Amino acid sequence: MNIKDIEAVIAVVDNGSITRAAKKLFVTQPSLSQCIQRVETELNATLFIRTKNGIELTSAGKAFIEYAERICKECRDLENTLVDISEMRAGHLSVGIPTLLNGYLLPEGYMYFRKHYPHVKVDLCEDDSSNLELMLCRGKIDLAIMSMPIDPSLISVPMISCEMLLCAPDWFHPGDSLLDPKTHILDIRKLNGQPFIIPQSSQKLHMLTDKILKKAGISVQNVLTTRSSKGAMLYSAFGLGFTLQPMMSVLFHQSILKGHGQLFRIPPELNERWTVVMARSRNGYFSEAARCFIRSMQEFYSGIPPLEPGKMPVQKNS
Repeated sequence: MNIKDIEAVIAVVDNGSITRAAKKLFVTQPSLSQCIQRVETELNATLFIRTKNGIELTSAGKAFIEYAERICKECRDLENTLVDISEMRAGHLSVGIPTLLNGYLLPEGYMYFRKHYPHVKVDLCEDDSSNLELMLCRGKIDLAIMSMPIDPSLISVPMISCEMLLCAPDWFHPGDSLLDPKTHILDIRKLNGQPFIIPQSSQKLHMLTDKILKKAGISVQNVLTTRSSKGAMLYSAFGLGFTLQPMMSVLFHQSILKGHGQLFRIPPELNERWTVVMARSRNGYFSEAARCFIRSMQEFYSGIPPLEPGKMPVQKNS
Protein backbone atom coordinates (compact mmCIF):
# COMPACT_ATOMS: atom_id res chain seq x y z
CA MET A 1 0.00 0.00 0.00
CA ASN A 2 1.35 3.43 -0.95
CA ILE A 3 0.21 7.04 -0.57
CA LYS A 4 -1.75 6.87 -3.85
CA ASP A 5 -3.73 3.90 -2.52
CA ILE A 6 -4.49 5.82 0.67
CA GLU A 7 -5.59 8.88 -1.31
CA ALA A 8 -7.84 6.65 -3.44
CA VAL A 9 -9.65 5.34 -0.36
CA ILE A 10 -10.12 8.89 0.94
CA ALA A 11 -11.49 9.96 -2.46
CA VAL A 12 -14.13 7.21 -2.30
CA VAL A 13 -15.24 8.43 1.13
CA ASP A 14 -15.29 12.09 0.08
CA ASN A 15 -17.31 11.40 -3.07
CA GLY A 16 -19.69 8.87 -1.56
CA SER A 17 -19.21 6.22 -4.22
CA ILE A 18 -16.52 4.46 -6.24
CA THR A 19 -18.07 5.71 -9.50
CA ARG A 20 -17.89 9.40 -8.53
CA ALA A 21 -14.42 8.96 -7.00
CA ALA A 22 -13.14 7.34 -10.21
CA LYS A 23 -14.33 10.33 -12.25
CA LYS A 24 -12.69 12.70 -9.79
CA LEU A 25 -9.40 10.81 -9.94
CA PHE A 26 -9.57 10.34 -13.73
CA VAL A 27 -9.28 6.55 -13.45
CA THR A 28 -11.60 3.75 -14.49
CA GLN A 29 -14.07 2.33 -11.99
CA PRO A 30 -12.65 -1.24 -12.27
CA SER A 31 -9.10 -0.05 -11.54
CA LEU A 32 -10.29 1.92 -8.49
CA SER A 33 -12.30 -1.07 -7.25
CA GLN A 34 -9.18 -3.25 -7.59
CA CYS A 35 -7.19 -0.69 -5.62
CA ILE A 36 -9.75 -0.75 -2.78
CA GLN A 37 -9.79 -4.56 -2.77
CA ARG A 38 -5.98 -4.61 -2.67
CA VAL A 39 -5.92 -2.30 0.35
CA GLU A 40 -8.62 -4.31 2.15
CA THR A 41 -6.74 -7.55 1.45
CA GLU A 42 -3.48 -6.11 2.73
CA LEU A 43 -5.17 -4.83 5.89
CA ASN A 44 -7.30 -7.97 6.26
CA ALA A 45 -10.25 -5.69 6.96
CA THR A 46 -13.40 -4.51 5.19
CA LEU A 47 -13.41 -0.73 4.89
CA PHE A 48 -16.72 -0.20 3.08
CA ILE A 49 -20.17 -1.68 2.94
CA ARG A 50 -21.62 -1.29 -0.55
CA THR A 51 -25.24 -0.10 -0.54
CA LYS A 52 -27.66 0.94 -3.29
CA ASN A 53 -26.99 4.57 -2.34
CA GLY A 54 -23.20 4.27 -2.45
CA ILE A 55 -20.84 3.20 0.32
CA GLU A 56 -20.81 3.25 4.11
CA LEU A 57 -17.72 3.05 6.29
CA THR A 58 -17.28 0.10 8.63
CA SER A 59 -15.69 0.59 12.04
CA ALA A 60 -12.37 -0.45 10.51
CA GLY A 61 -12.97 2.01 7.67
CA LYS A 62 -13.58 4.89 10.08
CA ALA A 63 -10.34 4.10 11.91
CA PHE A 64 -8.47 3.85 8.61
CA ILE A 65 -9.75 7.24 7.36
CA GLU A 66 -8.77 8.97 10.60
CA TYR A 67 -5.17 7.83 10.21
CA ALA A 68 -5.16 8.11 6.42
CA GLU A 69 -6.03 11.81 6.45
CA ARG A 70 -3.32 12.39 9.03
CA ILE A 71 -0.78 10.52 6.89
CA CYS A 72 -1.68 12.52 3.75
CA LYS A 73 -1.39 15.78 5.66
CA GLU A 74 2.02 14.78 7.03
CA CYS A 75 3.19 13.83 3.53
CA ARG A 76 2.08 17.20 2.17
CA ASP A 77 3.76 19.02 5.06
CA LEU A 78 6.96 17.06 4.43
CA GLU A 79 6.84 17.94 0.74
CA ASN A 80 6.37 21.63 1.54
CA THR A 81 9.13 21.58 4.15
CA LEU A 82 11.59 20.13 1.66
CA VAL A 83 10.48 22.68 -0.92
CA ASP A 84 11.09 25.48 1.57
CA ILE A 85 14.59 24.12 2.21
CA SER A 86 15.28 24.14 -1.52
CA GLU A 87 14.31 27.83 -1.70
CA MET A 88 10.94 27.54 -3.45
CA ARG A 89 12.12 25.99 -6.70
CA ALA A 90 8.84 24.09 -6.64
CA GLY A 91 5.83 23.65 -4.38
CA HIS A 92 2.32 22.32 -3.94
CA LEU A 93 -0.59 24.18 -2.40
CA SER A 94 -4.23 23.21 -1.87
CA VAL A 95 -6.58 26.21 -1.70
CA GLY A 96 -10.30 26.08 -0.96
CA ILE A 97 -12.79 28.67 -2.15
CA PRO A 98 -16.59 28.89 -2.51
CA THR A 99 -17.67 28.35 -6.12
CA LEU A 100 -19.31 31.78 -6.40
CA LEU A 101 -16.15 33.60 -5.28
CA ASN A 102 -14.00 31.52 -7.59
CA GLY A 103 -16.29 32.48 -10.45
CA TYR A 104 -15.19 36.11 -10.46
CA LEU A 105 -12.88 37.07 -7.62
CA LEU A 106 -9.88 34.74 -7.73
CA PRO A 107 -8.87 34.23 -11.42
CA GLU A 108 -6.90 37.47 -11.87
CA GLY A 109 -5.23 37.17 -8.48
CA TYR A 110 -4.35 33.54 -9.21
CA MET A 111 -2.69 34.52 -12.48
CA TYR A 112 -0.73 37.22 -10.63
CA PHE A 113 0.56 34.55 -8.23
CA ARG A 114 1.32 32.14 -11.08
CA LYS A 115 3.34 34.81 -12.86
CA HIS A 116 5.60 35.26 -9.83
CA TYR A 117 5.70 31.60 -8.71
CA PRO A 118 5.27 29.49 -11.88
CA HIS A 119 6.65 26.31 -10.29
CA VAL A 120 4.16 26.19 -7.42
CA LYS A 121 1.25 23.88 -8.27
CA VAL A 122 -2.08 25.08 -6.86
CA ASP A 123 -5.03 22.70 -6.49
CA LEU A 124 -8.34 24.56 -6.13
CA CYS A 125 -11.09 22.95 -4.07
CA GLU A 126 -14.54 24.50 -4.53
CA ASP A 127 -17.07 23.99 -1.73
CA ASP A 128 -19.30 25.84 0.72
CA SER A 129 -17.58 27.83 3.47
CA SER A 130 -18.76 25.48 6.22
CA ASN A 131 -17.20 22.48 4.45
CA LEU A 132 -14.00 24.41 3.74
CA GLU A 133 -13.63 25.18 7.44
CA LEU A 134 -13.91 21.47 8.23
CA MET A 135 -11.37 20.65 5.53
CA LEU A 136 -8.91 23.15 7.02
CA CYS A 137 -9.32 21.64 10.49
CA ARG A 138 -8.84 18.11 9.08
CA GLY A 139 -5.72 19.17 7.16
CA LYS A 140 -7.22 18.39 3.73
CA ILE A 141 -6.46 21.87 2.37
CA ASP A 142 -3.74 24.40 3.22
CA LEU A 143 -5.67 27.65 2.83
CA ALA A 144 -9.27 28.73 2.30
CA ILE A 145 -10.56 32.00 0.84
CA MET A 146 -13.87 32.89 2.52
CA SER A 147 -15.97 35.84 3.55
CA MET A 148 -16.33 36.69 7.22
CA PRO A 149 -17.37 35.58 9.74
CA ILE A 150 -15.41 32.33 10.04
CA ASP A 151 -14.62 29.80 12.77
CA PRO A 152 -12.58 31.72 15.40
CA SER A 153 -10.32 28.71 15.90
CA LEU A 154 -8.80 29.37 12.46
CA ILE A 155 -6.04 31.88 11.72
CA SER A 156 -7.05 34.43 9.09
CA VAL A 157 -5.50 37.38 7.29
CA PRO A 158 -7.47 39.98 5.28
CA MET A 159 -7.60 39.80 1.51
CA ILE A 160 -10.38 42.26 0.59
CA SER A 161 -12.65 44.54 2.58
CA CYS A 162 -15.20 46.86 1.00
CA GLU A 163 -18.50 48.59 1.66
CA MET A 164 -21.90 47.38 0.50
CA LEU A 165 -23.65 49.25 -2.32
CA LEU A 166 -27.31 49.55 -3.23
CA CYS A 167 -28.14 48.41 -6.77
CA ALA A 168 -31.35 49.96 -8.06
CA PRO A 169 -33.50 49.46 -11.17
CA ASP A 170 -33.87 52.09 -13.90
CA TRP A 171 -37.43 52.92 -12.84
CA PHE A 172 -36.22 54.22 -9.46
CA HIS A 173 -36.00 58.04 -9.37
CA PRO A 174 -34.84 59.27 -5.95
CA GLY A 175 -35.79 62.80 -5.02
CA ASP A 176 -33.76 65.33 -3.04
CA SER A 177 -35.13 63.92 0.20
CA LEU A 178 -33.49 60.56 -0.51
CA LEU A 179 -30.23 61.36 -2.26
CA ASP A 180 -27.31 63.60 -1.26
CA PRO A 181 -25.98 64.87 -4.62
CA LYS A 182 -22.50 65.59 -3.20
CA THR A 183 -21.79 62.20 -1.65
CA HIS A 184 -24.19 60.07 -3.74
CA ILE A 185 -25.43 58.56 -0.49
CA LEU A 186 -29.01 57.32 -0.58
CA ASP A 187 -31.13 57.15 2.57
CA ILE A 188 -32.37 53.56 2.39
CA ARG A 189 -34.61 54.16 5.41
CA LYS A 190 -37.13 55.51 2.88
CA LEU A 191 -37.23 52.19 0.97
CA ASN A 192 -39.65 50.48 3.35
CA GLY A 193 -41.87 48.00 1.51
CA GLN A 194 -39.84 48.12 -1.73
CA PRO A 195 -39.01 44.94 -3.75
CA PHE A 196 -35.59 43.44 -2.96
CA ILE A 197 -33.53 40.57 -4.37
CA ILE A 198 -32.12 38.79 -1.31
CA PRO A 199 -29.19 36.33 -0.95
CA GLN A 200 -30.05 32.82 0.23
CA SER A 201 -30.31 32.44 4.00
CA SER A 202 -27.29 30.10 4.14
CA GLN A 203 -25.01 32.79 2.66
CA LYS A 204 -22.92 35.22 4.69
CA LEU A 205 -24.05 37.94 2.30
CA HIS A 206 -27.59 37.33 3.56
CA MET A 207 -26.37 38.10 7.08
CA LEU A 208 -24.92 41.45 5.96
CA THR A 209 -28.09 42.35 4.04
CA ASP A 210 -30.22 41.49 7.07
CA LYS A 211 -28.04 43.62 9.38
CA ILE A 212 -28.27 46.65 7.08
CA LEU A 213 -32.05 46.41 6.73
CA LYS A 214 -32.45 46.02 10.50
CA LYS A 215 -30.24 49.06 11.13
CA ALA A 216 -32.39 51.00 8.67
CA GLY A 217 -35.50 49.80 10.50
CA ILE A 218 -37.30 48.76 7.31
CA SER A 219 -39.14 45.71 6.01
CA VAL A 220 -38.87 44.92 2.29
CA GLN A 221 -40.60 42.63 -0.19
CA ASN A 222 -38.48 39.58 -0.92
CA VAL A 223 -39.30 39.19 -4.61
CA LEU A 224 -36.45 36.77 -5.38
CA THR A 225 -33.83 34.76 -3.51
CA THR A 226 -30.57 33.87 -5.27
CA ARG A 227 -27.04 32.73 -4.42
CA SER A 228 -25.54 34.67 -7.34
CA SER A 229 -24.35 38.26 -6.91
CA LYS A 230 -24.15 38.58 -10.68
CA GLY A 231 -27.69 37.29 -11.03
CA ALA A 232 -29.00 39.63 -8.32
CA MET A 233 -27.41 42.63 -10.06
CA LEU A 234 -28.85 41.63 -13.44
CA TYR A 235 -32.34 41.14 -12.04
CA SER A 236 -32.08 44.53 -10.37
CA ALA A 237 -30.71 46.25 -13.48
CA PHE A 238 -33.57 44.92 -15.60
CA GLY A 239 -36.24 46.15 -13.22
CA LEU A 240 -37.11 43.49 -10.65
CA GLY A 241 -36.08 45.46 -7.58
CA PHE A 242 -33.21 46.53 -5.33
CA THR A 243 -30.28 44.48 -4.03
CA LEU A 244 -27.36 45.10 -1.66
CA GLN A 245 -24.02 43.89 -3.02
CA PRO A 246 -20.32 44.24 -2.10
CA MET A 247 -18.47 46.98 -3.98
CA MET A 248 -15.97 44.36 -5.21
CA SER A 249 -18.78 42.34 -6.82
CA VAL A 250 -20.04 45.49 -8.51
CA LEU A 251 -16.56 46.23 -9.86
CA PHE A 252 -16.25 42.78 -11.42
CA HIS A 253 -19.81 42.57 -12.79
CA GLN A 254 -20.53 46.15 -13.82
CA SER A 255 -19.71 45.53 -17.48
CA ILE A 256 -22.45 42.89 -17.89
CA LEU A 257 -25.19 45.36 -16.93
CA LYS A 258 -25.00 46.94 -20.40
CA GLY A 259 -25.81 50.43 -19.18
CA HIS A 260 -28.85 49.37 -17.15
CA GLY A 261 -29.40 49.93 -13.43
CA GLN A 262 -28.08 52.42 -10.91
CA LEU A 263 -25.63 52.25 -8.01
CA PHE A 264 -25.82 54.17 -4.75
CA ARG A 265 -23.86 54.38 -1.54
CA ILE A 266 -25.79 54.09 1.70
CA PRO A 267 -25.24 55.98 4.99
CA PRO A 268 -22.05 54.78 6.76
CA GLU A 269 -23.90 54.35 10.06
CA LEU A 270 -26.23 51.84 8.36
CA ASN A 271 -23.62 50.06 6.25
CA GLU A 272 -21.65 46.87 6.84
CA ARG A 273 -18.30 45.81 5.41
CA TRP A 274 -17.92 42.72 3.27
CA THR A 275 -14.58 41.15 4.19
CA VAL A 276 -12.84 38.24 2.49
CA VAL A 277 -10.00 36.53 4.32
CA MET A 278 -7.47 33.78 3.71
CA ALA A 279 -7.72 31.25 6.53
CA ARG A 280 -5.52 28.39 7.70
CA SER A 281 -5.45 25.88 10.52
CA ARG A 282 -3.49 26.65 13.69
CA ASN A 283 -2.10 23.11 13.67
CA GLY A 284 -0.95 22.76 10.05
CA TYR A 285 2.48 23.44 8.63
CA PHE A 286 2.61 27.00 7.28
CA SER A 287 4.66 26.49 4.14
CA GLU A 288 6.59 29.12 2.23
CA ALA A 289 4.28 28.44 -0.74
CA ALA A 290 1.29 29.39 1.44
CA ARG A 291 3.06 32.52 2.69
CA CYS A 292 3.85 33.57 -0.88
CA PHE A 293 0.26 32.94 -1.98
CA ILE A 294 -1.08 35.12 0.82
CA ARG A 295 1.38 37.93 0.05
CA SER A 296 0.55 37.76 -3.65
CA MET A 297 -3.20 37.98 -3.02
CA GLN A 298 -2.78 40.95 -0.69
CA GLU A 299 -0.50 42.73 -3.15
CA PHE A 300 -2.84 42.19 -6.09
CA TYR A 301 -6.15 43.06 -4.46
CA SER A 302 -4.79 46.08 -2.60
CA GLY A 303 -4.03 47.57 -6.03
CA ILE A 304 -7.64 47.48 -7.24
CA PRO A 305 -9.02 51.04 -7.05
CA PRO A 306 -12.38 51.49 -5.29
CA LEU A 307 -15.40 52.92 -7.06
CA GLU A 308 -15.41 56.67 -6.61
CA PRO A 309 -18.69 58.60 -6.42
CA GLY A 310 -17.94 60.55 -9.58
CA LYS A 311 -17.42 57.32 -11.54
CA MET A 312 -20.59 55.61 -10.36
CA PRO A 313 -23.48 55.65 -12.82
CA VAL A 314 -25.87 57.32 -10.39
CA GLN A 315 -29.15 58.58 -11.87
CA LYS A 316 -27.96 57.88 -15.40
CA ASN A 317 -31.44 58.60 -16.79
CA SER A 318 -31.65 62.10 -15.38
